[in-house]
Amino acid sequence: SGAAKLGKSDPETLVLLKQLGWRSSQRRTLFFCIQIGLPLLLTLIALVAQTSMDEPPTLPWLAPFFAFGVGYLIPKRVLAAQVRQRQERLAEEVSLMIPMLRMLFDVGMTVEQALRVLCNEGGQILPELSKELRLVLARVDAGLELGEELRELAYLLKVDDLSDCFTILVQLIYQ
Repeated sequence: SGAAKLGKSDPETLVLLKQLGWRSSQRRTLFFCIQIGLPLLLTLIALVAQTSMDEPPTLPWLAPFFAFGVGYLIPKRVLAAQVRQRQERLAEEVSLMIPMLRMLFDVGMTVEQALRVLCNEGGQILPELSKELRLVLARVDAGLELGEELRELAYLLKVDDLSDCFTILVQLIYQ
């Protein structure tokens, strides 16, 4: 579709959508429809507002142009703000995850077992991390390597505390 083609032309937006956890094609299509529709809607509103004015403006193209520009910029700025908020939540969850992992390691679990327990039992305490770990573990179940999947997730999410934690977990996997 046209929205999907637009998304492929903007890799930064695709990365932001993945960082937000919007990986499905339906979610990406929804965002790209908003990204296309909002500027058009605001431009239309500006044009209707101008035609209902008693006196026409001296620069009739200015308001629609400004409305289109604002409408074009808003979705990506909102997306970036949502990603920053999610990164902050993930950083908070890492501080909770570390003591939980220690307890699970103390009872003799492997890294993969501990991550599965966190994913299955920690959904209330670690909602964002549980979502991400669920995807990682599904890929591991499909035959991919856990250490590599953790590295890729850390690279994608760009949360320093999470990257540090996953680096240590990857080292534990290989020991």
